[in-house]
Amino acid sequence: MNNDRTLIIYDSVKYFVPFIKDKGIKCFSSFRTVTKSEKIFRKLSFVAKVNEKEWYGEWKNYLISVDRVIIFATNRYDYIDYIAVHYPHIRIIVWYWNPVFRCFRPDVLNRKNVEYWSFDKEDCRKYNLKYNTTFYFNNISLDSNRSEIDVVFVGADKGRKEALIELQKVFTDMNVSTNFHIVPDKNKPNPDQIKPIVYNDYLNLIGHCKVILDYVQIGQAGLTLRPMESIFF
Repeated sequence: MNNDRTLIIYDSVKYFVPFIKDKGIKCFSSFRTVTKSEKIFRKLSFVAKVNEKEWYGEWKNYLISVDRVIIFATNRYDYIDYIAVHYPHIRIIVWYWNPVFRCFRPDVLNRKNVEYWSFDKEDCRKYNLKYNTTFYFNNISLDSNRSEIDVVFVGADKGRKEALIELQKVFTDMNVSTNFHIVPDKNKPNPDQIKPIVYNDYLNLIGHCKVILDYVQIGQAGLTLRPMESIFF
């Protein structure tokens, strides 16, 4: 694959962006950064279907010079349709790095030059997607590797909180030290004001533990990033 002729549209963990670019691949957000007041005009623009292109990310300036666009699926697909229609020569790969139920369904956008791939074999079977393994970055390293905590879990609730707390109690009874950071799902009660940990701080945390605990959410069959982190680190 010619990295110089490849473009990635990515809206997930920002920490990874420089490491993608280190591979010589262009990487941009799907939409450009806007102010609070601009968000109102952007919404009106998409409702009226007028000048939507103006809100797209910087990737729109490179479409004429690339052969393939890899898009990390989210819950939006309007800009994907834009690329498919206006640049039919481009191979478009939509990569489901999360289960389909957390993104848009692939059957809502049927274009000849759009391919759908997933890390989750069950989703591949259910939605007729192409399969590939999940991946990680070989150019990321930990600042430290000192085992001060036995078991670490960091992640959103996603229906796992009760089971995770029970596991934590089991570990505590076994004199196994833990650090569980369970973030409530969006629009759910959060009386303790638990917020997501930025990825750099997360790497620092797992750099001080012996074990990364993975507890796969219901509806997911593929590997999360945690097994990949445990392998690479």
